[in-house]
Amino acid sequence: MTNSSPLVSIIIPVFNYQNFIFETLENLLNQTYKNWEAILIDDGSTDKTAKIIKTYCFKDSRFKLIQQNNKGVSVARNLGLEIATGEFIQFLDGDDLLSQSKIEIQAQHLIENHTVDISYVDSYYFAHGNPSQLYPDKEMNGVEWMLKINGRGFDIIKSLVDRNFAVISSPLIRSSILSKSDIFPVGIKKSEDWEFWLNVALNEVSFQYLPNKHAYTLIRIHSSSASFNLRDMQISNLIFRNKIKNYINNSSLSTQEKSKIAIINETQKKGLLKELLYKTPFWKFKNHLEIIKLTQLPVFLKFYLKSINYQRKQWFKS
Repeated sequence: MTNSSPLVSIIIPVFNYQNFIFETLENLLNQTYKNWEAILIDDGSTDKTAKIIKTYCFKDSRFKLIQQNNKGVSVARNLGLEIATGEFIQFLDGDDLLSQSKIEIQAQHLIENHTVDISYVDSYYFAHGNPSQLYPDKEMNGVEWMLKINGRGFDIIKSLVDRNFAVISSPLIRSSILSKSDIFPVGIKKSEDWEFWLNVALNEVSFQYLPNKHAYTLIRIHSSSASFNLRDMQISNLIFRNKIKNYINNSSLSTQEKSKIAIINETQKKGLLKELLYKTPFWKFKNHLEIIKLTQLPVFLKFYLKSINYQRKQWFKS
């Protein structure tokens, strides 16, 4: 890559990441692709995060620090999108890392394939303090979960309704495909990236999985990781599945396509509801009230009664 290579805007929301941000910023400095700007949005940190970033801004003008009151990761990313001037967009969380040549390989992929709008690659998880041991899943069970999809339109939308396709730092995106309405949803703590990708997919953009062993992203697992609380993640997913119906109904998909996607969404929603109830002690009524608000009462009661029987059997086994 030369100095005439397209500018890549790397959007990084951070909050109290003083223990991780040094490694993330050093990781960017070591990228083989050099024509980038890193827009760091400090979302009201109360530790030394901003101070550390400022030292990098002083040494390298490619780093830009924006500070805001604590408003959440979606607001931070949306602000980054407003400021970004790059031809390509790379999202990155402040505690995660990119392989050394990830940006270079994906930028070349987009340059050489004009019909591809979103290039995405593999991701691996590692426990903080042990970066040499990598796993394909955040539970570290060695289970592959990423979708490997190519194309645009119905098939991509259907896949995204089934489940999210990648972590936020996996794709490299053409900024030209994003309109002012393509923003991260505000007011939810998790699943905001999944909703963003579905909204983008509904605009007929092209996704392509890039299998390259030198291009990948590394997700750090630690006690304050955004994905650490499984129940919060499941509740967020349930909220999002309720919103999917409106997204699909307002889309340009055919009636038959909408019907097929609705079936997938309802099937996944019921599976999610079952998992939530089976893992929530049946006497914790406050937690159940939260779930009742997100589904129909008859459906809730059906799975709630089954969960009581399931939990009863587990007691006798133990």
